[in-house]
Amino acid sequence: MIDSLVLTVAPSTGRGPYQEFFDDLVEFLARLIKAGHPDDQMLVVIDPETRREVGDRLPRDNLVEGSIPDIWIRDFAPVRTTQGSFKFRYLPAYLDKADAQAIERGFMRWLQSVGLAAEPVDLVLDGGNFVYNGTNSAVITQRILEDNPGYTRAEIRHRIQAGLRLEHVAIIPEGVREKTGHADGMVVWLSEELLGVARFEEPARSRVLRALEQELPGVELKELPFQPTGDVWEGWESAAGVYVNALATENALYIPQFGLEADQAALDAYRSRSAKQVIPVRTGDEVRLGGSIRCLTWELGGMDAERLMSIQEGTPP
Repeated sequence: MIDSLVLTVAPSTGRGPYQEFFDDLVEFLARLIKAGHPDDQMLVVIDPETRREVGDRLPRDNLVEGSIPDIWIRDFAPVRTTQGSFKFRYLPAYLDKADAQAIERGFMRWLQSVGLAAEPVDLVLDGGNFVYNGTNSAVITQRILEDNPGYTRAEIRHRIQAGLRLEHVAIIPEGVREKTGHADGMVVWLSEELLGVARFEEPARSRVLRALEQELPGVELKELPFQPTGDVWEGWESAAGVYVNALATENALYIPQFGLEADQAALDAYRSRSAKQVIPVRTGDEVRLGGSIRCLTWELGGMDAERLMSIQEGTPP
């Protein structure tokens, strides 16, 4: 049984908003695959045209043919917990409604085509705004209140706790300079009871730490380097310097490395407190799009992972 499969999406060649960063995205996926823990399976969903364009830049054994309409799979894919897969509605305020609906429809077609399913949850929530500790707790920002104005804070918390069978759902203030309102630009779980928190400047720092202490009793907080460069591309602030946007699997923590002075300090901070193997992965100009390792990945396990691997093995060369 496969415990940990990491799924990513190759950018489509010849169309879409990411053409300027096509090579950077492909090269990042290649580095992620190469860096992968021996027990983490890595798969890239890639359409036939893009596969011909990419050639041997991505290992054939890590490709599965298919079509997913956007690269930020974390946000529109199901949220996975020990209790199953749960599909929230993908309708973020920062995207045009028609674009969001097209991404949602395209992804759900792909999900059904490979025989995977998820329990629907009638709330608007991006996967990037759900940071789960692997057992009983999750962190979400207050953006969920704006995205679901028909429900009170208490109703939203209850629906998530009851629906996903969680003990704690922390709803905290949004981070600084983050138009998506995602929690994965603010926090990362280093273990079930240890939460890494981006070291914001005051007054945001105290506001976020105070909220986490109140909402997650018994959880230890460790501040991590946070050194955003402030670069902006078409209204999106670069993810460079946002070290909490890390990928956590059953076996490892994959930490972005941006070529910044703070890279080593971030690695040291992770390694000082994490029992998992900490794996650095170099990023490129693709972080100017506003996302990093966690945004571009989705983890699966169990029978769902086995099913995707069986499809990959049947993918034509």
